[in-house]
Amino acid sequence: MKPPHIIDVTPGVIATAVPPLDGPTFLRLARPVGDPIDRAREVFLHRSERELHHGAGAWIGGPGLIVQDPSAVDARALAREVHEVGNILRLLADPTIAAGYLALADHRVPASGGDAVPTNPKEEE
Repeated sequence: MKPPHIIDVTPGVIATAVPPLDGPTFLRLARPVGDPIDRAREVFLHRSERELHHGAGAWIGGPGLIVQDPSAVDARALAREVHEVGNILRLLADPTIAAGYLALADHRVPASGGDAVPTNPKEEE
């Protein structure tokens, strides 16, 4: 598989423009800045994997979405998805929000309520 093109995309406040894509492309939505922000962004991309329909979360010099076959993706739907992901990544750039997100993401709470269940195997020891 040939390596993807890398395009830096700046998510807008109201909408995000995605340029025409030619072949596998990584849309980088932010640059790395350090922990806890980068860790929160990585966790978010991993956790949102099932919700992404037009791209896949990835990290290539920063967080973003990789689009393997742009010709098979509706460009407007991709732009909406890039916009949504980009805005969440922007929110996670606040260290307080990132730390809070990580605290929540590190525990799984049963749908019926009750105590949080650690998702980190080391916490179970």
